[in-house]
Amino acid sequence: MLLPQVSISGWLAQGTMDNMLASSPGVMPDSMRMASRDRFAASQLKISIPLFTGGRLQGMIGAARAERDAMYAEVREIAQEVRLEVTMRYLQALLRRELVDVAEKRYQAQQEQTRVIEEMYESGKAPLAFVLRSRAAEAEAKQALTTARAEFRKSLLHLQASIGVPPGQEIDLPPR
Repeated sequence: MLLPQVSISGWLAQGTMDNMLASSPGVMPDSMRMASRDRFAASQLKISIPLFTGGRLQGMIGAARAERDAMYAEVREIAQEVRLEVTMRYLQALLRRELVDVAEKRYQAQQEQTRVIEEMYESGKAPLAFVLRSRAAEAEAKQALTTARAEFRKSLLHLQASIGVPPGQEIDLPPR
């Protein structure tokens, strides 16, 4: 926009009163022409050399830079969001793995308690209700273990999706 510019304008009009005609929007340099009544035909060749832009060019440059900076900031924001999501999924997988260990230990402890109570029942030291209650608690612990394992597998799938690992490929968490 600091170099000379050329525009060609042409008008063909017919009317009952005087009218003002302008070039199409966005044409630089723009042209205006007064058209008389009746039929009117005119053309115009215009050459412009900008002497002063009134800060328009600097404003456009500043706007373009601001837009570029905003796009860079958006890219950084998206990268941070991805990093946060992957970190959260990783920590979730580690937590779920530990919860599986807890559920396994609880199930083993409940199995041992059931064995002891059954021995006490066989020797006449505990009622049958204690044995049945212990077996129910063991079944509940086994269900909790199954749920914990399923949640751990789901958290691994979410982690795989977050980091872009193909579904068939396994990921290994670091050892404890």
